[in-house]
Amino acid sequence: MKLTFNLTETTYKGKVYRILVPAKSLKEVYLTDQGGHGSLLGNRSSWTVVAACFALLTQKKDFIIYLPIGRNDPAPLRTYIPWFVWHRKGDPLSHLVLCHHTRQLNRGDFKDMTKRLKASKLVSYHVNPFDFGADYTAPKEFSYKSNKDVLDIHWSSGICFIAGSAKNFRHLARNAMYISRFSGTYTGLSHIHLWETRHRDTVGHNLDFVYFNAKDWEVSVREKGIGYNPELYKPLD
Repeated sequence: MKLTFNLTETTYKGKVYRILVPAKSLKEVYLTDQGGHGSLLGNRSSWTVVAACFALLTQKKDFIIYLPIGRNDPAPLRTYIPWFVWHRKGDPLSHLVLCHHTRQLNRGDFKDMTKRLKASKLVSYHVNPFDFGADYTAPKEFSYKSNKDVLDIHWSSGICFIAGSAKNFRHLARNAMYISRFSGTYTGLSHIHLWETRHRDTVGHNLDFVYFNAKDWEVSVREKGIGYNPELYKPLD
């Protein structure tokens, strides 16, 4: 799979950062923060692209990948998580930032760094997320506090930051490919809880990977009445 990005190289507080932003917008990926517990949602093709981004960070540890998906229209989620999307103050969706933990990215600085993303050049990389298979079972070693290969997941200013090792991102690519290849139906919704996160130490956030196809969901609600309650799904005035 070929991934094309806009690459920006910038120096900030004496450190050089190389930031990749997908050249093609991911319009059908959604990231929500429900107060310490988030969900990353997407359809089959979107999850393949996200898996490829995870896979790329197993090879390119010096890069930061920025997915500005918080700009996507949250309306398709109205009948899926209405209590969150329509009743939360501020932006209902978040952006996503991925980086290797050795970059030691200061989350508080990144918002200022995004203002420098205008001067960029196109770059392309080939990665095969299918190499990571569909094994979504979290290795047992992720459960131990002494293991350093845990994910740090935090929200700051409407951005979700995921930092980890190459081992983490290999596993995330497998998780994402599982969602892409085995999307299932809405009576058996495919979703994965990321057990390898640092939430076991009560630090940071937890995150779920969820298959979501707006058109399929609308059909299921209309024809099967799955999860449908007209009172819940009224948009705010």
